[in-house]
Amino acid sequence: MTQPPLDLDWTFIYGGSTNYRSHDLTEVDAHRLEFRPSTQPTLFGWLVVLLSGAYLLYFIRTPAQHKAAIGVCLALMIVGIFAFLLSEVHVFDRHQGFYSGRRQAQAAKPLDQILAVQVLYGTARSFRVAQMNLCLKDRTRRLIICHADRNALYKEAQRLAVFLNVPFVTVDR
Repeated sequence: MTQPPLDLDWTFIYGGSTNYRSHDLTEVDAHRLEFRPSTQPTLFGWLVVLLSGAYLLYFIRTPAQHKAAIGVCLALMIVGIFAFLLSEVHVFDRHQGFYSGRRQAQAAKPLDQILAVQVLYGTARSFRVAQMNLCLKDRTRRLIICHADRNALYKEAQRLAVFLNVPFVTVDR
């Protein structure tokens, strides 16, 4: 295990925080961990799609009287579908030796480029959150997860650091 440099960036990366637990760490097998969307946003997405679809079927029977309602239902269905399509999954695969995020603009990174798993605490909008970052050897960081379930994120970050055999670094909770 390598030691992280003392000059890590400790600034909070803003973007993508939620006031609920957005992702769960799942062990696919002994060589693969994934951060997948948790139950709450998944159920919410399905609920939006199903309710919008049900109302759409109801309003479509009299389209002339409910044009606005039909438009709203279609818009909500599209939002729900995009929520599923755009939900990010982070994959850490020791067998293939790479980390990837499905929506990341950057290419997959070799696991040996990860220097440490970092947890920071801050405020996003009006709620307190924890943020998990990957500190890379090129001195950049990748934001992995940022949500309000601070204790769960802390434990999952420790688990990820052990899995990757890299240091877990944080400030006091």
